[in-house]
Amino acid sequence: MHAYGILLVPKDIRAGESRPVVLVQHGLAGKPEDSLGVVPNDKADAVYLRFGWKLAKRGYVVFAPMIATQDNVERTKLIRRCHPVGLIPAGMDARKFGRVLDFLSTLDFVDKERFAFYGLSYGGYTALWTGPAEARFKVVISSGHYNEWAVKTTDLTQGTAYPLYFNVFDQYNFGMLNGFNHSDLASLIAPRAFMVEMGSTDSVIVEPRQIADAEIDRALRVWQRLGLPEKAACARFDGPHRIDGVEAFPFLDRWLNWKPK
Repeated sequence: MHAYGILLVPKDIRAGESRPVVLVQHGLAGKPEDSLGVVPNDKADAVYLRFGWKLAKRGYVVFAPMIATQDNVERTKLIRRCHPVGLIPAGMDARKFGRVLDFLSTLDFVDKERFAFYGLSYGGYTALWTGPAEARFKVVISSGHYNEWAVKTTDLTQGTAYPLYFNVFDQYNFGMLNGFNHSDLASLIAPRAFMVEMGSTDSVIVEPRQIADAEIDRALRVWQRLGLPEKAACARFDGPHRIDGVEAFPFLDRWLNWKPK
């Protein structure tokens, strides 16, 4: 297993100091540079809002990984090799991120007890699968993806339902709909901190919004039953399919125990 990504290290780290790390995950057909935004790019910045760069300016060590493949056709080829042996590509990504954390943990300026994962779109999908599989992520934020999965993957009345798209086989995992929805995946992150981030006009989210809202509430109730309601939240903002960060950044600060610069 190999992994590629870009590491941002704040210049003001003092000798002997260790800091929390946030992995910022781009979406399908994106690249690490898009999620970082170190070099301005109007098209990418309209979606990602340079959130990796902003987090680094906030004082975090930031790592932007590359997902396994960059388009649906190549991802489908990977799925056709995975499914016959009982695997899914998300499992490969989870293992890959584990190796990334192994490497980052060897760096003197990294606090290996304070890792977080924040992804948009396909990165939000990755967050939902990686969060349960990799317990070292103390905070997981899924942006622009969380849904009522049975509706999203089967309902032909939904204009953005996956049956209407070509080469999205990785959104269909055998046997999942019989027992798992997004609230179930999210619940496996508990009692660690978890946030859903979603825009009011994000077309990825199914309509009417009450359907997705009910699935969000099912997840939040898990933390409520654990007596930890403050560790799970839904950050809503007025906008399209993009990063926001207004509530997500303070959420990271709180649960990574970090005072922003």
